[in-house]
Amino acid sequence: MTSETANPALPIRIIELIGLPGTGKSTIARRLESILGTAGVTTRSRSIVLADDDPFMRRQQKRLQLIIRNTGKCGQLYRRSLRLIANSGQKTTLDFAIVALNFWSIIALMAERRVADDRVVIADHGLVQGLWSVQLSSLRALPLDAWAPLLLSAGLADTLLVHVQTDISISRHRVSARTRSTTRLDSGSSDEQSRRWQIALTNMSDLVAWAQKTIPHDQCGGRVLTVMNHEGAPEAAAAEIASAYLKRDTLRAGVGVQGSQERAYEDHVPDHPNGQHRRSADPCAGSLTMVETKRT
Repeated sequence: MTSETANPALPIRIIELIGLPGTGKSTIARRLESILGTAGVTTRSRSIVLADDDPFMRRQQKRLQLIIRNTGKCGQLYRRSLRLIANSGQKTTLDFAIVALNFWSIIALMAERRVADDRVVIADHGLVQGLWSVQLSSLRALPLDAWAPLLLSAGLADTLLVHVQTDISISRHRVSARTRSTTRLDSGSSDEQSRRWQIALTNMSDLVAWAQKTIPHDQCGGRVLTVMNHEGAPEAAAAEIASAYLKRDTLRAGVGVQGSQERAYEDHVPDHPNGQHRRSADPCAGSLTMVETKRT
């Protein structure tokens, strides 16, 4: 299933950031929420709804409540995802439980947010990142197209996907500096860890290429953006993503690119560190470039 044969592009209700651990997805997501809020766009954070900062038991309780609350809308999607995860041959029962609960909570969040109000979900771990997590502990590689109908039904058709890239050495350094969260990539010997990171990078690249042909295109072309995570200010990256979203939103609504919403956005977005103002950027032309401060 490709973007030419899938459902037509829907209004963007989800902005998902994907990338390896340590690429700065969560930092960029927070800045993006602030910039879009200033532009008058109401947003909802995945990390808040899924209680990322809560203690473990409280976090799992909230996620289970979300899953149960949306069983009526998502029961079929739950069953379809469970079959796919089972067919992927998870390494352990614990891996199966972790990725299934994670995937179900994302599906439930997308379903609830898409019908509850007009807020845009900002997800630093959404459907595509969830699929990457499934692959990370899989013994069998399922064709990515086997996942397409499920993900399109769950919200991929109305997603703007942002691939955040950085060098593996930088990502690994940032992850090692964290005091709370860890990654399954950093287990085993040093050689085993390096092998895991390389496999994860290959899987991520394959997912991005697959998403480019699977997510329906809109009036600006593909809905998959790539941003490079250089050292600098995360506000610049968030401003690039916000500009890409607002351009699509105003064009879809039949408003000129200098419409009131975009003008409000331009008045508040930060200047680029090199002196170029955000309002001169054309988010529909080519890839984007992101800069971010180093995690300490």
